[in-house]
Amino acid sequence: MISTFICHHCGRTCQCNPRVKDQEYCNRKECQQTRKNKWEKKNYRTKKKYRESRLKSQKKWRENNNHSKYQKEYRSKRPDYVAQCYKDQKERYHERREAEREALEQNNVNTDALFTQPRRDGLYKLIPMDDIKNNVNTDAFVVKMQILSG
Repeated sequence: MISTFICHHCGRTCQCNPRVKDQEYCNRKECQQTRKNKWEKKNYRTKKKYRESRLKSQKKWRENNNHSKYQKEYRSKRPDYVAQCYKDQKERYHERREAEREALEQNNVNTDALFTQPRRDGLYKLIPMDDIKNNVNTDAFVVKMQILSG
């Protein structure tokens, strides 16, 4: 009887390769690339020698190649790619701005949220707030920031 498995990337049911123990990915190119990327990420995080080897290799490449020239050439040869990147960045910028505006309007506290632009350098005073009915995070420390003259 031929055993099968479900590919972790594409979800297809595939026949097991008898030479591969505990097979998780099928032989499709994108599934194998996902498997390789996952393996590289894991090793980069957990194995010091592997990480040092990768960093050394990258440093050597940068020394032997003018990477800023490489990037300029890469972009000049791919105007569609540059246009798409510009469009995507613009969308991310507007989404981030809209999220900031909504958070300020709703008085929501989100401990994971970061505003992209600092409001202003200076001293701030923490003032207790009574009206926190719109607070979504019940264990968050709620403060009101007020700029002091400085």
